[in-house]
Amino acid sequence: MKTIVILSSEPWGKMMLSKMHFAIELARMGNKVFFVNPPRSGNQTACCVSENPEGYPSITIIHVKENPRRIVYREKFFSLFRIIENKYVRSVKKITGEVDELWCFNPQFIVNTGKFGAGTNLLFMYDFYRGKYLKKTASQSDAIISVAQNILDYFQDVDKPRLLLNHGLAPAFQQMAGESGEKTDDRIKIGYVGNLLRNAMDIGAFREIISSHPEIDFHIWGPAGLDENNVSGRDIPAETSDFIQFLGQQKNVVLHGVKTPEILAGEIQQADAFLFIYSAKKDINGASNSHKLMEYLSTGKTVFSTYVSHYDGTDLLVMDCKEGNNFPAFFDTEIKRLDEFNAPDRQKIRRSFALSNSYEQQIKKIYEFINAMK
Repeated sequence: MKTIVILSSEPWGKMMLSKMHFAIELARMGNKVFFVNPPRSGNQTACCVSENPEGYPSITIIHVKENPRRIVYREKFFSLFRIIENKYVRSVKKITGEVDELWCFNPQFIVNTGKFGAGTNLLFMYDFYRGKYLKKTASQSDAIISVAQNILDYFQDVDKPRLLLNHGLAPAFQQMAGESGEKTDDRIKIGYVGNLLRNAMDIGAFREIISSHPEIDFHIWGPAGLDENNVSGRDIPAETSDFIQFLGQQKNVVLHGVKTPEILAGEIQQADAFLFIYSAKKDINGASNSHKLMEYLSTGKTVFSTYVSHYDGTDLLVMDCKEGNNFPAFFDTEIKRLDEFNAPDRQKIRRSFALSNSYEQQIKKIYEFINAMK
């Protein structure tokens, strides 16, 4: 049994992202996992406090109290930031004890990750944010792992091994893969899973598609407000607020809210197809990849998508070209071929791809990479 510390960029909550799924799978494999939430302001008095999330006795969540000077010191007075950083590391290790592996998804929190003294120090860049000291963190890591080539390319001048992975598929979606229920009516059901507050979405294109297709029902899973939202800030832009209000007024839109992976995996099986509708200009990762795509593909159903570089040339998505600037028009044309895209042989290919990228398989690839590296 190893002690594994995961530094997360989003707090543990109902919305489960890659780092949460990794934590669950690592714990299932018999490891002692400590999931460190990003610093947050609140009422806690101690620097770090811990708890076990319900249903996961081998996972310990560590809540970190924000220091109001942390970000300013990191950007302008790094010598003072080190004092804060040292306190955080000591406080975390007081709970965890000696660390065998550090999985860092949040280099904005701890820059000098080597201070944990972990036997293996991995930097996971699943979001493409640039930081003044980001490459310093990379240089202290044993390896850099990402789901997008453009992110790995940013670290070309850092002499560390780099591993490109697909996003993972959680067990709930593995179990439900392809379990479509009987179709109850002739109306097409298009699914969308995701955080409606995320800035990456092409709101204008989404609004136009919904308005132009009253004959299609659009089923949307994800938070439409700050309640139950553990992955967004506290401000909702006016454009986003207007769009959410628009969705609530449409007769052909069903807002399902946030669901656990187990419930979501079952409910999305009823969709005839899915939308991925990110703007490369707005998305922090340049719309290069997304966790939700793996969940879509696990159903076998068609995914109508804006350009996603990670899937270019795979034929797994019905994807607009990189230069495409009118996704609603692309959708209007391609939705007419839905039956062709949903042919059994094409659904089988999508499901097989998704199932080959379970989190168990992803962790196996990571450890094979680490062992070869060492």
